[in-house]
Amino acid sequence: MVSAPQLADSIQNSLENAPAVVIVDLTGVEFLASAGMTVLLTAHQHIGESAQFAVVADGPAVGRPLHLVGVDKLLTIHTTLAAALEASTVK
Repeated sequence: MVSAPQLADSIQNSLENAPAVVIVDLTGVEFLASAGMTVLLTAHQHIGESAQFAVVADGPAVGRPLHLVGVDKLLTIHTTLAAALEASTVK
């Protein structure tokens, strides 16, 4: 809850240059609650078709909650940044 606004601001700031791909790397995150998941889903909805949106998340602290709640059905989630970059259509 405390850092969710900071995540939202970071994503919003990244959109100022109209990127073709937005990748949110959560590999350093130690805990992901519903507030963080809401930020990710809101960003994905806001970005819509204007850019690709992907999340890097793996492990019990971040990847598991995303799968348990079903967010992985709505967002593109990769286990590594390299995989997310490789999957992007913009090279």
